[in-house]
Amino acid sequence: MGKLAEWSSGPLGRILVVGSMLALWEMAAWLGFLSPFFFSSPSEVWAVIQDWFWAGRIFRNVGVTFLEASVGFAIGTSIGVLLGFALAFMPRVAQVLEPFMAVLNAFPRLTLAPLFIVWFGFGIEPKILLVATFILFLCYLNTYNGLRQVPQELIDRAKLWGATKIDLARTIYLPSAMAWILTGLRASVGFAIIGAVVGEYIGGDRGIGFLILQGQSRLRIREVFAGLALLLVAAVLIDYGLRKLEARLLRWRPETTTTSAGAG
Repeated sequence: MGKLAEWSSGPLGRILVVGSMLALWEMAAWLGFLSPFFFSSPSEVWAVIQDWFWAGRIFRNVGVTFLEASVGFAIGTSIGVLLGFALAFMPRVAQVLEPFMAVLNAFPRLTLAPLFIVWFGFGIEPKILLVATFILFLCYLNTYNGLRQVPQELIDRAKLWGATKIDLARTIYLPSAMAWILTGLRASVGFAIIGAVVGEYIGGDRGIGFLILQGQSRLRIREVFAGLALLLVAAVLIDYGLRKLEARLLRWRPETTTTSAGAG
């Protein structure tokens, strides 16, 4: 009974919610409450996904989007985390750069997509750079704020015992900020996918964004929804993997509520 209650409030409950929404959507389209031209239906979307699968278009285009998002994700998170650590250990430099970082974080990165395409062409390079710019400041802010939350008393005690800066970073700063860093990584997944798709949408001949653009240009809403469905599945799978990684890395910590910094 307890196991059933746990599943009903967890995976089973979520499956029921999604299934109910899809059933209502299908019924509304079938009864004529929703226009098939503007809203399509789950059955039509599923038919498009099946056609793409048998034509070999899904793995080819999903692979391109995943490559752009994953490489940009790796670059953006690496630079953001390293920058957060660097400025956390250099407070005077951080004080000088903080206003500039705030302005850059508020800058709408979507406007960079046309420039990147002009500078680097229509390959995967501009999409990777766009993804990295989406993620960099989010990871930087989470890492920097997480490191600033480390109790000064704990650091002073460690120094009294002879801890070096490397020891402090390895045994105090990194474990203390790990929850913040992982929260930033999870939040960055959506931005990585958005950056890749927007880049493909503006200038590309492959990827999920290109499939959505084709559907829009042909006024085939079912193809647009099929592309969006692929994005949702990819985002859910990646987020699930990061949740498992977070649980593994933070299993030594008690259950706490973490706060993350947002990005514009």
